This record gives sequence, structure tokens and C-alpha cells, in this order.
Amino acid sequence: MQFYPRKRSSHKHPRIRSWAPHAEPKLLGFAGYKVGMTHALIADKRQFSQTKGASIAVPCTVLECPPLKAFSLRFYKTTDKGYLPIADMLGSSLDKSLERSMPLPKSPKKALDQIPEFDDVVVLVHTSPGKTGIGKKMPEIFEISVGGTKEQKLAYAKSILDKEINVSDIFKAGMLVDAHAITKGKGLQGPVKRHGITLKQAHRKQRPIYWRVFPALSFQFYFPGTPKQKAAGGAAQH
Repeated sequence: MQFYPRKRSSHKHPRIRSWAPHAEPKLLGFAGYKVGMTHALIADKRQFSQTKGASIAVPCTVLECPPLKAFSLRFYKTTDKGYLPIADMLGSSLDKSLERSMPLPKSPKKALDQIPEFDDVVVLVHTSPGKTGIGKKMPEIFEISVGGTKEQKLAYAKSILDKEINVSDIFKAGMLVDAHAITKGKGLQGPVKRHGITLKQAHRKQRPIYWRVFPALSFQFYFPGTPKQKAAGGAAQH
């Protein structure tokens, strides 16, 4: 089924489950908002292309990347139950716009000397959609991993806490990057569009029928993979 379970994403931002290791202590990702598309005329340099040496049009996605702000550090430790967060250390100056996404704590922040022994540290950041022209106010909150050793990660994370990070601090012109996004929702879609199944041939004046759909039993938490179901399309991570 390629993506399981087939359901709408619970967040507007994608979830990165694995970060590529990096020797330099810096953030390993950034975030941006899609504002449109365009095309670029480039020279085709592919060896076996029929248009080799000619100018071809390539579609391009335009992203607007407002600065991210690091507002907390999250510490992880490998336990018998897996890789679990053990403590958070909030910054001292939290943006007021952060109240739209999470309740701000009233208690004082936890000091670094109160953090137990940890194995890894990541940075919690939030976007600044108010600095864009998309008309959005609620910021997204997510984790970004840090490169380097454990000591380098902690030192770098402490240095950027309560500070804004620009995209030019992370990526340079001409770099190749991996992009992850949530597709737009497309509403209810039938099994023909979702799975590409064919309709059975109709007899006489009967309507075309789909592949037989079996009702779910009371103890099943999902339909089996063989019958193709209708569901909401789009809004999935790619």
C-alpha cells in the first residue's frame, strides 16, 4: 500500500524520523512555506537524453523561508523502552505568537545543571509565519537535530537558544537537499482514483460495480489490504 495507514496527516508539517549524521555542529534542517511555482530554462547535460545540449524548461517550487527561532532544548536518553525524551529546557524569552500553538508555562525554566544524564540533544524551533505574506499567524513547532558530537551539540544548542536562525546559516547556494512536505487535501476519493482499479463490466442496464468490499469485523481496527476503499485523498507526507 506504499503508505500505511492511508489517512490524513495530523500536522501541517512533515515528520522527520531519521536525520543524516553531520560532523559540523549546526542544525540539520530548515522549514519554509510554499508560495507558488515557476519554471527555469536550463541546459540539458544528461548523457543519454534526446535533448542533450538544448535548453529545456524545468518546473520549480518557490519557498519562502522566514527565520526560525529556537525556544527550547530537548534531551533524549536511550532506555530499555527505547529512545525517549527525559527533559526540556525552555528559553527565557518566548514569543507571544507561541501561545497560538501551545500553552506557555508559568513556572521558571529548568536550569542546565538540573538536567539528568542524556545521550542526545535536539532543538525545538518554531516558524515565524507573521513575517511572510501568506496571511498565517499560528507558528509550527517541531524538532531539528544537530550535527557533531554530544558535547558539540550541547554547546551549539545553548548558543542559539532564544535566537533566530536564518536559512543562509544552514544552507548555501547550490547545495542539494532533501525536501519533505504534506500534500494538499483533495477530499473524498473513490478506489478508482486512489488505487487505479478497473470497473467490472456492467451487464444490461446495471451500473458498473467496484471490487467487492467486505465489512469490517468488530475486532478489526482497519480494513484488510485486498479490498480497495474510498477515503480522503491527499494531506499525506511525501
